[in-house]
Amino acid sequence: MKKRLINLILKKPEVLAITIIILYFLAMGVINPAFLALDTLIRILFNGTMLFLVTMGIAGVLITRNIDASVGSLLGLAATFGGTYLLRPNPSIAVFLVITLGTGLAGGLFNGIGVAYGGVPSIIMTLGTMAMFRGILTLYTGGSWIDTVPEWYLNFSRAKFLGLLYPIWLMLLFLFVLWFFYNKLRWGRYLYATGNNAEGSRLQGIPVKEVVLSSFAISGLFAGMGALVFISQIGTIPTQAGIGMEIQAIAAAVIGGISLMGGTGNIQGAALGAMLLETIKYSLVYFRVPGYWNDIISGFFLLFIVVLTSRIQIFLRREKEKERQEIADVSSRTQILKIQEGYKEKCQQIETQLKQQWRLRDAVVIPEVDRLMLNKNLGAAAAHYISANLQGPKTLIGFGWGNTVSLMLKHISLKDNMNLSFVALSGGVDEYFRMIYRDDIYPLSKFKSRIHLIPAPLLVSTAQTCQSIISEPRVADIFRMAEKTSIAMVGIGPMAPEATYFDFGYLTSEEVEDLRNQGAVGDILGQFYDSNGCKLKVEYHDRLIAIPLEELKELPHVVGVSGGDNKVDAIVGALRGGFIHSLITDERTALKLLHVGSSH
Repeated sequence: MKKRLINLILKKPEVLAITIIILYFLAMGVINPAFLALDTLIRILFNGTMLFLVTMGIAGVLITRNIDASVGSLLGLAATFGGTYLLRPNPSIAVFLVITLGTGLAGGLFNGIGVAYGGVPSIIMTLGTMAMFRGILTLYTGGSWIDTVPEWYLNFSRAKFLGLLYPIWLMLLFLFVLWFFYNKLRWGRYLYATGNNAEGSRLQGIPVKEVVLSSFAISGLFAGMGALVFISQIGTIPTQAGIGMEIQAIAAAVIGGISLMGGTGNIQGAALGAMLLETIKYSLVYFRVPGYWNDIISGFFLLFIVVLTSRIQIFLRREKEKERQEIADVSSRTQILKIQEGYKEKCQQIETQLKQQWRLRDAVVIPEVDRLMLNKNLGAAAAHYISANLQGPKTLIGFGWGNTVSLMLKHISLKDNMNLSFVALSGGVDEYFRMIYRDDIYPLSKFKSRIHLIPAPLLVSTAQTCQSIISEPRVADIFRMAEKTSIAMVGIGPMAPEATYFDFGYLTSEEVEDLRNQGAVGDILGQFYDSNGCKLKVEYHDRLIAIPLEELKELPHVVGVSGGDNKVDAIVGALRGGFIHSLITDERTALKLLHVGSSH
């Protein structure tokens, strides 16, 4: 239960924000039960619409590992330009929207060009534009307020639909739009890839500069939307409009789980962070705390919650690290003993049948385990298999990328295998490990000079780039080294959303569907094949930095490490194609493989 809770919070940090919001509401409810009314929630959503929109916009900038300190000033500038236009006789709503939103978009593009193309650090660029936008605002207004906003526009914030005020519907609509953008569109995933590893993303063909530019453009556009709401809700536009909004928005995004280190978090978490801050502000007004205390108390709560969530995240990561370290230090021995005892009693016969039916050189079957422990046990079994099959004074092990193989490397003890060295069979290995272990012990560091990685991503933008990289002497030397491996350990990926290849955004949902239509059942080293083991003829195979499957099968000994119901078809295809010579799997999967039967 504890492990599942830790995994849940680390994978979905917005859960922590939801928990704090609920606890805060309950605490305020104890003081005054009337605070728990539905009307309170609606008022918080309405009052916080500006913060919601600005936070949702700035989230993309943070995801790309940048920062935007200018959104508050940009909101004020957009509100000033838009509000000034509304003072004209019979203003056009279309022109008003273009001016207000266009000001925000133009400011965001200006920031993005400076950061992406000018090479200016985002904090320097946006601190400069924060002062510049505020100066333009003051110069334009001469220090005067705009306080005659037309009544018809003020009514926008007063009108309701299905019981909710229009600004709330506007916020919810764009929350859905951004959720769809980040989760369903390739460009949205590009922002995460850029935040994780900008240089690796560039080598994979992702237009990093354009991605960074688009993130600032979105931030500016949403600052413009915040300005629309500001004009309608406040009705007066002072020269101080938007001051401090950037601090609140950044804090809200961080509280909601978006990391300042880039590449993690989601838009719903950012919105929840904004809701938490707005709840605190509203509660101070609700309980009639004197106005001069508001900033002090709000600032204290903000600092407290940021520190609290940060410490909780650190604690959870340490717990996760301890768990993984225990697996590396203990499981490789104790679990393997259990595995050995288990398969001696239950699985030896299945291993013999697998070898006979599928003409395998070797087969290792571990007892059926819980799905959450399957990859860990397979990784431990693979590490044990290497130790038990060392050949000669020095043994060179080839390995691919993926979850099971990464766990295998974590289980290997160099004290017991002093003559082992390793070579990657594809690019992208270092990038993959740094992404999944960014907050934990980096598993490859223990190998030091005994591990040889291809200094390139798995996938590049063109076939010509691929050939150029492969032709580089350093890369070519590693590929030649891979041909001398005694054992090559590879994972087998399924055609499923949770597969590593899909999870890292290498393929869009449309490309996955196209692969399925062509009969793809799985992949090895990013190369897809059908149920008969025939490698598919698809364009991006020509862009892969990896040993081709045709050459992989010619290596002395290729061991597939894979298990689980969703991988049966992928394993069958790999066996029929002759891509692997031995198999390490679990009892349940092995029985299904025996049921399928060999077509050889």
